[in-house]
Amino acid sequence: DDPEALGAKVLILDDTGTYLPLGLAEVLGAAGVEVEVLSRFPVIGELVAGTQDLPWLLPRLAKLDVRLSPNHFIESIDGRRVDVYETLTRRPRQVDGVDTVVLVATSVQMLPLVAKLQQNGVTVVGLGGSEGDAQVRAQCDRFIDLSG
Repeated sequence: DDPEALGAKVLILDDTGTYLPLGLAEVLGAAGVEVEVLSRFPVIGELVAGTQDLPWLLPRLAKLDVRLSPNHFIESIDGRRVDVYETLTRRPRQVDGVDTVVLVATSVQMLPLVAKLQQNGVTVVGLGGSEGDAQVRAQCDRFIDLSG
């Protein structure tokens, strides 16, 4: 209900290619939150492209200064510092001052990252639909079912 509850700077890691991470970025950006969306895929929102929504959505995100970083993944999280890297070149980049990292995933491939975050004392909240993988749902400290 309160987009600002996630803090002033939010990093969203998208492992789905769906509308959910982009829609969340738009809601947060409209509330004045600094947002960056990362994805290991070469196109952020690749499944949205087939719906013809990207030509409408991307300009709105740009107007809100939402940063899109395809071909990126998280290496580590240390307090408010998140170390990310380009997946093709392994070139590192540091993102400072991050209040919240949101993982948008339905894949068991994210389970090692979820476990590592929890080992470092990070509470992991999953977002997704009822079709989400049961292992991912079970591993998260809390799961919010967005399917209604």
